[in-house]
Amino acid sequence: MSRRRISREVGVALLATAMQKKGIKLVAVDFDQTLINFHSGGVWKDSVDKLVPSVRQCIRDLIQTCLDRDINVCIVTFFMQSWVIKELLQKLFRR
Repeated sequence: MSRRRISREVGVALLATAMQKKGIKLVAVDFDQTLINFHSGGVWKDSVDKLVPSVRQCIRDLIQTCLDRDINVCIVTFFMQSWVIKELLQKLFRR
């Protein structure tokens, strides 16, 4: 495992611990340019599989850590194709 990945995982774990100590029960994550690394323009015409590589690893790690610690996560967006986001999340996370 690379030092960068270890550092990112430690940072995410520390952030999640701090959120738990403060009683935070929900993390809201924006879709465009936060969960994914570009702005979709509100429409995705390709398969969800082609969207997976655009997910930012640090946000993916944060969401998984929150789910593991029973911190709720929601995705906020003006993106019109909610089913695309749902399918993407199902591909990314076990739960």
